[in-house]
Amino acid sequence: QTVLDAVTKQFHSGEGAIQFAPEAIARSNADILKDDELRKEFIEIYSEQGKDEARNWINSSYGPFSEEELDHRMSRYGLNPCGEILGNDFHCNLAEVHLNQIDPENFEEQKKAFKAAALSVACLLNHEFEVERYRKSREYDPIVGVSFTGLFDFCVHAFGTPWLKWWEAGRPNSEEGKAFKEKESKFLDSWRKIVKETVWEYCDKHNLRRPNRCTTVQPAGTKSLLTGAAPGWHPPKAQ
Repeated sequence: QTVLDAVTKQFHSGEGAIQFAPEAIARSNADILKDDELRKEFIEIYSEQGKDEARNWINSSYGPFSEEELDHRMSRYGLNPCGEILGNDFHCNLAEVHLNQIDPENFEEQKKAFKAAALSVACLLNHEFEVERYRKSREYDPIVGVSFTGLFDFCVHAFGTPWLKWWEAGRPNSEEGKAFKEKESKFLDSWRKIVKETVWEYCDKHNLRRPNRCTTVQPAGTKSLLTGAAPGWHPPKAQ
């Protein structure tokens, strides 16, 4: 049960090389499968009736797509080397915000940081690959991924000792815990909104196709050392 719980948490976080093709394809088609119900419906069709039927369902419900684009949409279950980005014939295009350097009470500072990170990846969508399959892949599915490191530090600064003690207790779903989770969600939702709006605004301005997913959870162990941040959304590791 412990192993099952751990793998389930990792799967839903999106972090790590957890591979289940229907889920991966559903996540990678976020522009058409826009909510949990649609993703569940697609996964059910794929799992019970097969890939071809799922392909036909996507095309009849949201197309028509060209055969080439449809092939691409149904093949977005490959991973980059670190395992946090899904796609097909693509290269990473990532940025990272160091939350340990940001004041939790200063929303403008947070907005500037995530907007800068979003622009740093959006502008690279202008790059033209020499290899045709990479050019085609970007045409159908432009990849960007804005992430952060130092979330643990940020939460300690934002919520203080009570949050730290609650975390040490295993993040129980108490009344206090529910309040902390709601506050965490508000921060995460606001950052995601900033990134998405910034990337899409840039793409519209420069006549680029909008990426259908703009944020990610990337491994941050090495870069976190630059500012002494706890890696990614994890606590500090033992020395």
